[in-house]
Amino acid sequence: MVLGEDPFFLVEIPCDQLPMWQQVATHQAPTVVLDKLNGLSQNQSFWSALVPYNGWRVQDLNEAKGTVVNMDYYSVTINQLPGGETAPQLLEYIRKNINSFIDQTKASFKPFDNSEYLTWNSNNYIGGIIHIDMGNNTAWGPSFPYKQPDDGSVICTKAQSDHWIFTTITAPGDGEHPVSGNRQFGFIQNRNGTYTFYTRGVDRATGYIDDFLQENWNLIFGKADELWSSLQVGIANYVNSHGGNANISQDNTKTFRPNWDRVRDYLNYNATIDTFGCK
Repeated sequence: MVLGEDPFFLVEIPCDQLPMWQQVATHQAPTVVLDKLNGLSQNQSFWSALVPYNGWRVQDLNEAKGTVVNMDYYSVTINQLPGGETAPQLLEYIRKNINSFIDQTKASFKPFDNSEYLTWNSNNYIGGIIHIDMGNNTAWGPSFPYKQPDDGSVICTKAQSDHWIFTTITAPGDGEHPVSGNRQFGFIQNRNGTYTFYTRGVDRATGYIDDFLQENWNLIFGKADELWSSLQVGIANYVNSHGGNANISQDNTKTFRPNWDRVRDYLNYNATIDTFGCK
């Protein structure tokens, strides 16, 4: 009866919020990144068949199996930057030292190998591949960091002075990342002179098992919420302890999990707010 009166009742997200995630949702890996992944697949050794492997490839949001789409935003308001640092310098420091800003019992980030370490720590870091240890070492032991069943890898598909974007990928050892989509890290300068440092993600559970774990126990996005919340706290603590001033308010966190089928057309630029039915 409710749907008969309001077909968009189950959208579960304020319509004025949808545009905030549209650009991240539709971001595509550039040719230079796709060429790198294709080259890695062609040069992959025979022994990679012995570990979870489906080739090096980007995991597209539209090809995932998740029933819902995660749209999250975690930010920090910086009223005064740490002494001697500019906003781009602070973002670069966070990028290169992200583990010092997060709760590493939830996850830790490191370049996939020595070659990726050099790429990630250079000034031209697009295409850098990062392995994410998702905090499950107790099951296998610390000697097997690439054998965790819930680990994943991402690749940098955009790199600018005010933001970068990670895109989830399938990689040797890690297999498929549990979610498929993009996550942006960056900052904006507000009209009043303050800065907002943020991460914004759009992703879905990759496979049917991932979707089952999410739907029944919130194991996929719930753990991610804890991780990105810790990033918020880590950035605020760093700024406040280095001569700056930062705070986190209720407005600094937004999380929506609408049904994918109900927002897919809009996020893919196939429908406008008017035709979508938002009020």
